[in-house]
Amino acid sequence: MDFEGFSFDDFKVTKIQIPCDNSNPPTGLTADVTTTALSAIINWNPIPSATYDLRYREIGASSWTEITDLATNTYTISGLVNDTDYEVQVSTRCTLASSIYSSSVNFTATACTGASISSFPYSESFEANFGLWNQGLNGTDDNIDWTRNSGGTPSITSGPTGPSGASNGNQYIFVESSSPNNPSKKAFLNSPCFELDGYENTELIFDYHMFGSTMGTLKVEVTNDNGLTYTSVFTVSGQQQTSASAAWTTQNINLNSYDGQTIKIRFSGTTGSSFASDIAVDNIKINANAVTLTTWYQDLDSDAFGNPSVSINAVSQPTGYVDNNTDCDDNDNTINPNTVWYVGVDTDGDGFFGSTTSVTQCTSPGAGYSTTAQTTNDCDDNDNTINPNTVWYIGVDNDGDGFFGSTTSVTQCSSPGAGYSTTAQTTNDCDDNDNTINPNTVWYIGVDTDGDGFFGSTTSVTQCTSPGAGYSTTAQTTNDCDDNDNTINPNTVWYIGVDTDGDGFFGSTTSVTQCSSPGAGYSTTAQTTNDCDDNDNTINPNTVWYIGVDTDGDGFFGSTTSVTQCSSPGAGYSTTPQTTNDCDDNDNTINPNTVWYVGVDTDGDGFFGSTTSVTQCTSPGAGYSTTPQTTNDCDDNDNTINPNTVWYIGVDTDGDGFFGSTTSVTQCSSPGAGYSTTPQTTNDCDDNDNTINPNTVWYVGVDTDGDGFFGSTTSVTQCTSPGAGYSTTPQTTNDCDDNDNTINPNTVWYIGVDNDGDGFFGSTTSVTQCSSPGAGYSTTPQTTNDCDDNDNTINPNTVWYVGVDTDGDGFFVSTTSVTQCTSPGAGYSTTPQTTNDCDDNDNTINPNTVWYVGVDNDGDGFFGSTTSVTQCSSPGAGYSTTPQTTNDCDDNDNTINPNTVWYVGVDTDGDGFFGSTNSVTQCSSPGAGYSTTPQTTNDCDDNDNTINPGAIDIPNDGIDQDCNGYDEKTLNIEVLDMNTIMVTPNPFSNYIKIILPKFKEYSSFDIKIFDLNGRLVYIKDVNNTSSSITIDGFENLEQAPYIIKVLNKKTGDVLIRRILKK
Repeated sequence: MDFEGFSFDDFKVTKIQIPCDNSNPPTGLTADVTTTALSAIINWNPIPSATYDLRYREIGASSWTEITDLATNTYTISGLVNDTDYEVQVSTRCTLASSIYSSSVNFTATACTGASISSFPYSESFEANFGLWNQGLNGTDDNIDWTRNSGGTPSITSGPTGPSGASNGNQYIFVESSSPNNPSKKAFLNSPCFELDGYENTELIFDYHMFGSTMGTLKVEVTNDNGLTYTSVFTVSGQQQTSASAAWTTQNINLNSYDGQTIKIRFSGTTGSSFASDIAVDNIKINANAVTLTTWYQDLDSDAFGNPSVSINAVSQPTGYVDNNTDCDDNDNTINPNTVWYVGVDTDGDGFFGSTTSVTQCTSPGAGYSTTAQTTNDCDDNDNTINPNTVWYIGVDNDGDGFFGSTTSVTQCSSPGAGYSTTAQTTNDCDDNDNTINPNTVWYIGVDTDGDGFFGSTTSVTQCTSPGAGYSTTAQTTNDCDDNDNTINPNTVWYIGVDTDGDGFFGSTTSVTQCSSPGAGYSTTAQTTNDCDDNDNTINPNTVWYIGVDTDGDGFFGSTTSVTQCSSPGAGYSTTPQTTNDCDDNDNTINPNTVWYVGVDTDGDGFFGSTTSVTQCTSPGAGYSTTPQTTNDCDDNDNTINPNTVWYIGVDTDGDGFFGSTTSVTQCSSPGAGYSTTPQTTNDCDDNDNTINPNTVWYVGVDTDGDGFFGSTTSVTQCTSPGAGYSTTPQTTNDCDDNDNTINPNTVWYIGVDNDGDGFFGSTTSVTQCSSPGAGYSTTPQTTNDCDDNDNTINPNTVWYVGVDTDGDGFFVSTTSVTQCTSPGAGYSTTPQTTNDCDDNDNTINPNTVWYVGVDNDGDGFFGSTTSVTQCSSPGAGYSTTPQTTNDCDDNDNTINPNTVWYVGVDTDGDGFFGSTNSVTQCSSPGAGYSTTPQTTNDCDDNDNTINPGAIDIPNDGIDQDCNGYDEKTLNIEVLDMNTIMVTPNPFSNYIKIILPKFKEYSSFDIKIFDLNGRLVYIKDVNNTSSSITIDGFENLEQAPYIIKVLNKKTGDVLIRRILKK
C-alpha cells in the first residue's frame, strides 16, 4: 500500500475506539442471586467506551444506594438482608454526563448459610460428633436437642438396644424423652446446604427406630430458601418397632422435585406423653445422579483429534466429530497430539549433535524442533572438547621409561587409540635416550655423621639431572651401626670374659670384630682375668679357707678360723668348715664323749628305782651328773609304794560289810592281807546295826504339782535318812498327772457348747475326775463369747465393714472394718461396700463425674464443640471436668478460627479493582468482601477509577489505562459490535459457550477469566471457524462470581461480562 511516498507493509489494527453514547441506559439488565451468600450479581449489556452508574434499594424504601463510574458491565451487590425484596437500575456514563436509569429489575435476597455439600452420594452416621449437622436453637426453634449415643438409651422401655444400638457403625442420634423432655417437646436437627445444581433423581434415605408405648412424631422437612419456609416430605407417629431389639426401619424419600436447587433438610422429633418415646435416627444418605452431556469436537482433517474451538454437546457422536479436543491444527492431519517433534541434543554445547530427542505433542515444543530428525555426528556429546575438530595428542617416549621427550597429534572426533589425549602430554624427560635418567630418577649420597669413614644412612633427591658430586643412582652401603659414635663401626673389637667354671670370675677373654655388640656381656674394653683355677668353681678369689681350733687338746674343736683368697694358705686348711663340737674347749673332761647320769623315779615318788645315762658334750638337763645316783624304791612303778608308804586296814564291828573305823602301818612293802595304801571308807553310820548302812533305801512320795496327791515315789540309797517324809517303806501314788496341780482326782473338766458350729461357745458343761473325759474338755471353763449362738455368721470374728467417703460425694474410695461380735453401729455391714471413688479427696471426682474434651474437627487448635464421658477417672489427655471454651466458629475448616486473618481489598476509586488490602484477625468474617486469602492488588492507580486491569486502554494518550504496563498503539480501521456476542449459560457449571455473530466466524480471540480479586484463573487463544466457541474444564473451579474477558485479536475489541460459577 502506497500513501504518497509512505509505504506500509504487514500492519495490524489491534483496537478501535468507539465514541461513548449516553443517550440511552444499558439493556439486558439481570440479577443473579447467590444462595451461599447474601449477594446478587448484576449484569447488563455493555456500551462501547462507557462507564456505568448503578443504584439499588429495598422495594418501598425512599432512598437508593448508588455506585458510580463502574468500569465493567457487571457488579456484585453484597451485604443484603435475607428474605428481602430489592430493585436495581443502571445508567450509561460518558465521563461526567450520564443517561437516565433503566427500568428496575426486582430480586429477593436469600442465602444458604453454613457448610455446603456439592458432591454425591453423601452419608452421615454420626460416628464423629454431629458432622456438619446443627441443633435447632432451643427456645426459638425447638425445646430440646438430639443426642449422640452408643448402646441403649437411658429409658429402658424405649429406644434401640444392642452392643452399639446403631443401625450403622457405633453411634446414632436420638431424642431423649425422659422428664423434663416430655410431653410434646420438639428437637430439630438441621443439615448443611445440599447443592443439587447439575444433579437429578435426588433421593433421601435414612433409618429410624421408634419403640415406646407413648411414642411421639418424627418429621422430615425440606427448605429451598435457607430456612424461611419448610415443606414436610415425611411424617410418622406412634410406636413403629415392637421391641428395643427390633430391626431399624429404612425410609426412602424422593426429592427429585428439588433437583438443581440448594436445599436444607431438617429432622424434627416430637416426644410423646412420657419417657417411653425415644426417637432414634441413623445412617442418613443422599443419592443423586449427575446430569452429564458429552462434548464432541469437530475433526476437519480426519486425524481422530478434535478442534477445541468447535464443539457440540450431545448424547451420541455426530458425523465429523470426536470426543477429544487436543488437535492444535485441524487443517493439517500431520499435526496432532501424535506428531513427533525432533530436536538435536548438543549436551556439551560444542555445536555438534550427539543424539536427538523427541516430543510427541501437537504443537512444536519450541525453537530448534523439526518433524525431521537432525544429523548426529558428535562421538561424545557429554564432553565439549570431543567432536570432529578435536586434536588428539600422544607423547613420544624413545627410551621407554614412561616419560615423554616430545609429542605428536591427530585431528578427528574419536581417539586414535591408546595413549592419545586431548591435552598435550608434558615433555619432561631430560634424556629420552637413557631410560635410567628421567624425572623419577633417584640420586643417592652416603651420610657419615661421626666421620669414621663408614655411612650410617643415605639421603636422596628425585629429579632428572644429578644434584652434584658424590651423588649416584646406586644407593651407598650403610654399614655404620652407630653413626653418632666413631668408636662403633665395622672395625670395632668386642671383648667378653671366659668363666669356664661359672663362678663369676674370668679365667681368660675372647673377642669379635664387628659393628654391633655380639650380645650381653660384650664390651669394647677387655675384662680382668683373676680366677686361679677356672675349672673348679669353688676356687676363686672369693674362696674361704677354714682351720679348726682345739684349746684343751682333747681332740675336739671348740671353734674355726678362715682366710679368703684364691689358693690354700697351707696344711689343715679346707674349703669346708671343720665341725666345732667341743662344748667346753677349756675343760678336757667335757667333750662329746662325756657320760651324764640321772636317777629314774618312774612313779614320781621322790625315790629312784634305777639310773640312766647319756653320752654327749653338754649336760642333758636338771638332775644329770657325771656320778651315778642311789636306788632305794622297792616298786618304782607305783608312786604310792616307797619307804614312806602308809598301809591301812578297815574295822567292821557289826559284820555288815561296811567299816566303822581303820588302823595303819608305815613301810615300803604291804604288811599282809586286807591292807591297802588307801584308807577304807568308814561309811557305816551305825556299825552296831547291820540294817543301817550305805545300802539302805529311803522312800518319799513325789507331789510335783503340790496338789496333795503323789504321782510317783523317789528313793535315796544312803546310810542316814535324807529327811522328813522319808521311809524305808514306799508311799501310795494316785495322781494321774503330777506335773499339773490342776489335774488330780478332784479336777473339774469343762467343755464349751457351740450350737451354730461357728467355733465360738454360747455355754459350757463339766465332769469331775482325774483324767480328761475326751476331746474338747478343759480344766478352764471356755469363754462364752458368741453373742448369737444360733447364727454362725455372727461371732467375735465377724468383720463389720463401713465405706470411707472422705470427700462426702456419696462414693467410697475404700472400706474400714471392725472385727467384733456385735455391729459397731449405723452404716456397718458384714458385706464390704463397693469402692468405686477413684479420688476420695475430691468430691468432684467420682463415678458420676462428667469429663469434657474439646472437639477440634479441623485440627486448628480451637474447639468447635465439646464431647463428654461420665466416669470416675479421666479418659485421657485433654479431658477436664470443666467444659472447654468453644470459640471456633467453624470447626470443619481449620483456616477459620479466632486467629484467622480476614482480608478485604481496598478499592479507593471504586473501579472494582484493589489498590491495597486491610485485615482483621477474628473468628467469623467481618462482613461482605472479606476473605481469608489476601485479595490481589492489581490496580496500578487506585485513586483513578478509569485506570485498572479491566479498563479499555485509549491508544496513543500516554496513559496505561488497563495496567498492562504500556499504552496501546493502534490504527482505527474496523469496528466490531461486541455487544452482539452472547455468553451462556450464566450461571455456568462445567462449560461456557460464547455465541458469535455470523459475520465474525474465522476470527481469532483471546479469552481470559478473572476472579473478583483480579487473579487470572483461565486463559485460552482460539482460532474460531464457526459461530460459537465452547470452553470447558471448570469442574474444579470454585463456586463464585468471575469476570470473563473476550478479546477480538483482529480488531482489539473487548467484551467483559460478569459470570457466576454455580
